[in-house]
Amino acid sequence: MTRSYGVTTAVSNAVPDFLVPVLVVLTHFGDPAVVLAAAPIVYWFGAPRLLSSRDAARVLAVTVGALALVVVLKHWFAAARPPPAVARIVTDGYGFPSGHATGSAAFYGSLAAVAYPWTRRTRFTVAGVVVGGVAATRLLLGVHYLVDVLTGVLVGSAYAWVALRASRTDVRNALALAVVVGVAALAIAWTADAGATTGIAAGALAAWTRTNGTWNPLSRRYVVVLAVLAAPAGLPVVLDAAPALALVGGTITGIGVVWVPARAQNVSRYFSISHSET
Repeated sequence: MTRSYGVTTAVSNAVPDFLVPVLVVLTHFGDPAVVLAAAPIVYWFGAPRLLSSRDAARVLAVTVGALALVVVLKHWFAAARPPPAVARIVTDGYGFPSGHATGSAAFYGSLAAVAYPWTRRTRFTVAGVVVGGVAATRLLLGVHYLVDVLTGVLVGSAYAWVALRASRTDVRNALALAVVVGVAALAIAWTADAGATTGIAAGALAAWTRTNGTWNPLSRRYVVVLAVLAAPAGLPVVLDAAPALALVGGTITGIGVVWVPARAQNVSRYFSISHSET
């Protein structure tokens, strides 16, 4: 896949050195690991203040599925990033499409579509600013070509639209779609990322079906429990472990993320967590 790096070279060379750390911080708003961690947080603590528990589950499904789609597309096209001489930070992996742009468009876009606060126009304006900012940082840091970030925004937005429409009557449709995309990711790229996203989607689907989508309010202290549940999926990816291990770990995480709010009363007995803060 041939891509011109004229735009990337021009904008990255124009960035002063002192701004690079700032851009690194800003670009993390679209980091796949960050949005993948944010989606369960929204599911556990966003309802009922920001959105319904059902819509929070849809955001979770959209985010996981979009990140699995990133794996599919990156390995399908196997397009290289800009050369090291252009990049302002060290990164690896394929470049097309941008995972940061895709993941942020899917997560923030789906959240804007279903959340309560503000007007719909305001929510999408804020989401657009965040997604556009993330996409811009990828160019300014010289780690993606213009086509990478534009395609990422389009793919993430399109996936969110399809998954949200499919799940208007049943959340399981979005979760099932994420599983299908995850299986495709495993077939194309037998990697820890593919295993983790597929496992999370499959585990969440199984737990949602088993609990009928039951959800109970959780106190802030459950953040500790959520961190523990994130470890089975996160650690294999960080350690670049075997994809099979990431698949199993992701499944445990997906089940736990949906199961805990459904069985909050029982979980509180095990972890001695009070519901007085809810």
